[in-house]
Amino acid sequence: MSFIKKILKKVLKYGNIVYLFLVYLFSKISISIFFIFFYKRKRNITPIFQNLSSKSYEKIDDSTKSKLLIEANNLLNEKFNVLGIKNELWPVKVNWHLDVNSGKQWDIKFYKTLNPLSTIDDDYEKKNPWDLSRLQFLFTLYRAYILTNDYKYVKKIIYFLEDWLKNNPPFFGVNWMNSMEVGIRASNIILIISYLSQHISDELMKKLEKSLFFHFSYIILNKEKYIDPNLAKIRKLEPSYIFKNNHYFFNIIGLIFISFHFDNSLVFDKIRRKSVISFEEELSCQVKDDGVNFEGSIGYNGFFLESFILTTIFLKNKNIFLSEKSIYKLRKMLLFSKHYTLPNGKFPVIGDFDSGFLFQLSNRNENSHTDFNSLGAIFLNDINLISKLNHDFEYLKWLIDPEKLKLIDINTKISSANSKGFKDGGFYILRNNTDMLILSTSKNMNLGTGGHFHNDALSFELFSGNTSFIVDPGSYIYSSKYWRNLFRSSTYHNSPIIDGYEINQMNPNKLFIMEDQCKTELINWQISSETDFFSAKHYGYLKLDNPVEVKREILFSKKLRKWDVVDTFNGVGIHEIEWNFHFAPVEIKVNETKNSIIASSSADKIILTFENILNSKISIKKGWLSSSYGKKIEAPVINVISMVDLNKNNKVKFKIIAKNF
Repeated sequence: MSFIKKILKKVLKYGNIVYLFLVYLFSKISISIFFIFFYKRKRNITPIFQNLSSKSYEKIDDSTKSKLLIEANNLLNEKFNVLGIKNELWPVKVNWHLDVNSGKQWDIKFYKTLNPLSTIDDDYEKKNPWDLSRLQFLFTLYRAYILTNDYKYVKKIIYFLEDWLKNNPPFFGVNWMNSMEVGIRASNIILIISYLSQHISDELMKKLEKSLFFHFSYIILNKEKYIDPNLAKIRKLEPSYIFKNNHYFFNIIGLIFISFHFDNSLVFDKIRRKSVISFEEELSCQVKDDGVNFEGSIGYNGFFLESFILTTIFLKNKNIFLSEKSIYKLRKMLLFSKHYTLPNGKFPVIGDFDSGFLFQLSNRNENSHTDFNSLGAIFLNDINLISKLNHDFEYLKWLIDPEKLKLIDINTKISSANSKGFKDGGFYILRNNTDMLILSTSKNMNLGTGGHFHNDALSFELFSGNTSFIVDPGSYIYSSKYWRNLFRSSTYHNSPIIDGYEINQMNPNKLFIMEDQCKTELINWQISSETDFFSAKHYGYLKLDNPVEVKREILFSKKLRKWDVVDTFNGVGIHEIEWNFHFAPVEIKVNETKNSIIASSSADKIILTFENILNSKISIKKGWLSSSYGKKIEAPVINVISMVDLNKNNKVKFKIIAKNF
């Protein structure tokens, strides 16, 4: 019987490939006929955002302009600022199908016959050619052209466009494997066309617009949503439940930009209307009522938020206005972003983070979402949504009318972010003027595959003074099974581990599926001017032979700058309980006699002390910290292991006190 199932699976797999190839051939013939007999170049194309000149850069600081020209001049030499890849690794001539880190090159085959994933023994990364082929760097060259009026930057844009089209035939190669990538690339081609149309020849424009037809066809054929009755059953959802995530959202964004670009074609009328409707449906579906994206990731929350705002501005420029409900969701997302922004302007890297963005409109800081808040505050005319006053004015000038920029005058006073719970999204933030603790309850994992969640139920990050102390280690990379599973494991988060088990079971071969076993429940959440109190429990260890329910309580005394933490383990028997506190690169000292750890930076320090732990061992281990995709640095981990007899003592207490030097 199993043999027959295997045969049927192969038949279905190859039958699907044949079907898609036939659809591709039909699309190719249809599009070719259209462009031979009916194509007319669209005239009077105008910039989709603001139209800047060299004068617009006069008040931009010299450092920003210098960084722009350094990056643009590197691009002239085909050295790309993509995922932190070193300049010396790039070949003399751009290779769109190459992972320059490993030397892996994908064949230019029909996309359904390629497998971009690595095995646990491989060390190559499909995101390197994917991010390069998003073509976001083209606008960096255009910005340099506007700043300098040097036509060499325009020539290089034309060169890259022609070279990409020549070496990436539609539906063939690694850069045609993912509709999200296709949608983002199409949006960036349209962005550069809108600003550079007068410099693009009829021949190249025809090739570009023909390619956009193929981008459109690809997305329609490969929308990233699906029904999985087995997974729905595990998640206790209806068998017909449609699984979607940010990928599908970017499918829709791609369709929006393509269909509005071809506003002179009746073919796209229905798609324009339907795409805007779908865009708003996904805002309703993927953003909870408190403004938190449902995928459990702060990084993706920002990626989603920026793309939400930019697409909304684009639509408004086309006289398309979103519903009040969608604008309400935008406001709520901006409030969430303001609250999770650390005092240094960065965001905590909780859950997955792939350094993604939609458009390269400035020398962006990939570890901060403050510019999205500034943009949203101006767009919604509400300065209270601003999170920091050090605005990226180049970014804002490309998007906002100059008169409206006066809203964020340098003397503007903004309201501070306070402690706040986001119950629908599962994040809780305890903060005063100088300190901030944020933790996740891994809520909403059952609404999708759990693909961008980590095993971080009741884990926290702690920022004090001017220093990130206890941190979430991040994601590092997706393709390597070893690194992917390590960075999303319980071991790589600041939550107790029992008997060496994962909080949520992970199949090491399914890198974007995580079972929802923790099913975290909030017990108590109270905030005041003096103290904050959080209490929640999870059921991730009910799977043990001797089941254990884990509860974590945190009392934050704001004036004392002290956090009292109680971990309660409701169960029986003797268990090995392990804590891993992941620190940023700070100085660490351990006093095993006093069960205490002192962590210090040049200006701040915290003291972490276990108060009632027995039969324990405290040690410093080497860990890894990844604040952006593809990059990692060594960082210390405080490892505490204790054999605990829950029949005698089921509570472990520790406190953290913050001090300035």
